[in-house]
Amino acid sequence: MDMYGSAVYDEAESTFKLWYTRYSVPFGTSGCYATSPDGINWRKPALGLVDFQGSKANNLIHWLGMGMIHSPNNPNANARYKARGGKSAVVSADGLTWKTRDGSADIPGDVASDCVIPFCYDELS
Repeated sequence: MDMYGSAVYDEAESTFKLWYTRYSVPFGTSGCYATSPDGINWRKPALGLVDFQGSKANNLIHWLGMGMIHSPNNPNANARYKARGGKSAVVSADGLTWKTRDGSADIPGDVASDCVIPFCYDELS
């Protein structure tokens, strides 16, 4: 696990959810997902989303974002999870499958660096 990850507590499911990236030689970087009832003991569910060495029985997801915002009361059920994916904003209904947010403009400049670009969610705006 590297430094780019996010954990949120899902009150509706009474579950902590963790998105993180992992790096391994020779496979490179991939997104991963784990859950926990207490924030201490974590489970890596077999999600069936990403093929890795001929199997989808793993916790890999198509997510290499930095930062995660969970807005469970968003009237748009398809955008209850938000993140930065590459140079664009991405959204998800379940936090596992992602798409570029409609109308998302690329972040200008070179974001391929070791710098974190934080963002915040304001429920009042």
